Amino acid sequence: MGSTRILPDVLKFTKLTHLTVLYHNMTSIDDYVFPSSLKYLRLSVNDFTTISTPIKFSDPTKNDLEELYLNSGYIASIARDAFKNLKQLRVLNLDDNRLTRLPVALQDLTNLRSLHIHSPWLRCTCDVASPLSTWFKNLPQPLYVDNGCGPTTELNPKIRVVDFLANTDKFCPTS
Repeated sequence: MGSTRILPDVLKFTKLTHLTVLYHNMTSIDDYVFPSSLKYLRLSVNDFTTISTPIKFSDPTKNDLEELYLNSGYIASIARDAFKNLKQLRVLNLDDNRLTRLPVALQDLTNLRSLHIHSPWLRCTCDVASPLSTWFKNLPQPLYVDNGCGPTTELNPKIRVVDFLANTDKFCPTS
């Protein structure tokens, strides 16, 4: 049986709590329906470039996912509603992808405690500042973010993501 057939068979396990799928050549996660029982999902080192729909679960009203690892891939864009079903998520790892801006989809992660988003292309841009600043300030606990983002303008040096989100008025003055 080829590796491309294994994942759909594994997803039938309704009590599965941990799933790691590395080097699977997945080109999309949009087509998969994951068991709602998952607490830990690692889909690192795969080939998808976008998350264009909300991540789906077997029970569309509830899931237990607490940790999601999508690092070391080619993700360049994440849809606004991609994370809307991840109400319990505490850890998100998007390190080493092709993201150029902070995903607005983060604003749905109200229990997030740790965000890994290292990317040499990442920029903190003012077009996402308002929704993400509000989200960041309303989190019930401090958020650990492991990275900075590149210059917002030629005059601003590289800044820490948490500093950008906490002080968007400083980095993105309104006209």
